[in-house]
Amino acid sequence: MQITVFLTSRKVQVDTFIKETKYYKKLKKEIIQYSLLSYFSVHDIMYSHKIFKNFYSNIDKLGSSFLVNKFKNEFKNKPAIILGAGPSLGYSFEILQRLQNKALLIAGGSAITCLSKMHILPHLGIIIDPNFEEYERMKKSLAFEIPMIFSTRVNLGVFNTFNGERGYVKNAIGGLFEAWLDRHLKIPRRYLCLDYSEKALTVTSVGIILAKVLGCNPIILDGMDLGFSQEKRYSVDIIEDNKLDEEKLKNSKMYLVKDKNNKDIYTGLSWEIERDWISNFAENHKKITFLNATKEGLKINHVEDMSLLEIEQKFLKKQFDYKSYLFYLSQKNKIFPDQKNDFSFTKQALRKSFERTRNYLQDIIDKETEYKVILAQERFLKEIAYKYFLVEYHIVLKDFVLKKQMSESDSFIKLKETSNIFLNECI
Repeated sequence: MQITVFLTSRKVQVDTFIKETKYYKKLKKEIIQYSLLSYFSVHDIMYSHKIFKNFYSNIDKLGSSFLVNKFKNEFKNKPAIILGAGPSLGYSFEILQRLQNKALLIAGGSAITCLSKMHILPHLGIIIDPNFEEYERMKKSLAFEIPMIFSTRVNLGVFNTFNGERGYVKNAIGGLFEAWLDRHLKIPRRYLCLDYSEKALTVTSVGIILAKVLGCNPIILDGMDLGFSQEKRYSVDIIEDNKLDEEKLKNSKMYLVKDKNNKDIYTGLSWEIERDWISNFAENHKKITFLNATKEGLKINHVEDMSLLEIEQKFLKKQFDYKSYLFYLSQKNKIFPDQKNDFSFTKQALRKSFERTRNYLQDIIDKETEYKVILAQERFLKEIAYKYFLVEYHIVLKDFVLKKQMSESDSFIKLKETSNIFLNECI
């Protein structure tokens, strides 16, 4: 083994000539996966003002919403089907149309649109993506009246795409933003994803965890190709460039692997992370039967492959009115059943805190007197705006300072600029 240390760049290069054991390959895979997750995390922090725009607007949506976390064990030992939007979902449309009273159908994001285009309405939709693409996909959905489970970080435009009941999920995906809001509004119950790693931050994983909390058994997966089966991304053409082509491959980080049927399939690191999370979840919850009806795509360990028809014949024998029972639960478990739906004071408290934080940061930057600087540094650290909304961004800036890529004074200037961006969103 040869180790080379580059002092100027603080990088360490390790060249090993040891045989690549299973442990080595596993460790290498974990390092690569967590590097990608770390990148996504820092990216979210650096652009947190965009997520804040969604968050601030979506506070108002809590007023008439139900709290899905209160549904614990309400579907004890009833089957749930978690539906993805992968190409294999196309094989199941005909069967799914007759399963409305045989299983709880849960779909996330793109799958809601794909299913509704084929006249299939899931019992629950889940929407958590903060990006504009979530709105673009939901805009094409025909599932106008189904209950939608949302996170406060979801793109604010999605609420213009449906009229059904709204359900808030305390899931820890919203990070410190969500933590402050839940504490401020005294929203009860544990966080859905609190006991799971950052790998559990996809709409699929939220759906699986939700099914487990609801007490569902078995938990069935469909449309979880986790790759470009049939050289397509989605089962239905809900985007213009649904087909995989050479131009896309050149500009992507997709790579070829063998699918469950030993056929070549293009996949990516994010999909493999999702597959591994599902596999680990199934392995750690052995009292639940996990089944995968997805005909093509990546093999998911610890989840038995079985056709949806066979699953129907073996596990989906009892009839139950899922739609009516969900409506009953949604009316029974409102977050604020006896309060007026006015969050102006909550928003005002947040806005005032950002104003004070901006002023304290200006005092630190101006350096008029040492006393004023010390007092400002003490006070801004106690502000809600800093403790819950700017602190992670400040930590990243401090890292730049430590690496001599930015002076401490410049970091406070940058922090104030970001604080102003947040403040401008408080309208």
